[in-house]
Amino acid sequence: MNGLKLLILVPALCCITLPAAAEDYISFGGGASFWNQTHNSDELEGGSEPGYLVNLTLGREYENAYRAEVELSFRQNNVHGINDPDNGKKSTGDGNILQGTALFINVAYDFRAGKSIRPYIMAGPGVIYLKVSEDDDPVTPLDDSSTTYALQVGFGARFNVTENIRGDIGVGQMITATTDLEDLHTQYDTTTVTAAVVMNF
Repeated sequence: MNGLKLLILVPALCCITLPAAAEDYISFGGGASFWNQTHNSDELEGGSEPGYLVNLTLGREYENAYRAEVELSFRQNNVHGINDPDNGKKSTGDGNILQGTALFINVAYDFRAGKSIRPYIMAGPGVIYLKVSEDDDPVTPLDDSSTTYALQVGFGARFNVTENIRGDIGVGQMITATTDLEDLHTQYDTTTVTAAVVMNF
């Protein structure tokens, strides 16, 4: 319950101090998702090959260079290994995939606001629905899902394409709270490299 309160209150407090909005925007993006593996005693292990990410973001740009966003994203990575000493389960895990559907509330800050190229930083809490499933006859088939908290941070740059269209190139880091999938401790920790089209309206 405390975690849910923080998820709601932190972005709300950030936005209370913001002045009147300058303009709203929507962005569509996608890119590569790399699962960063951390080795625990029993775990679901990420593959070294990149997965993918797609996202849709609704945002509001403020006059003091801050932005507030609601982001819906989907990412997928291959499961490379399974290590479960308690149940004597250890295998390559190849053929299983892990998917995450997330909703984030982000706050971003644009450097050089109003310029044609604007570097930025961003951060936001969220919730994510994780699902691990079979994809083409794995050694150890898995089928489970869980919902948990997540946090993401990132940096990048936006640049003008036309008066109402901008490009966005960014690098992000997302990490979830540890949860269990098939009794395997899972922490979905990914680095993403993305490109997006941003349209003002």
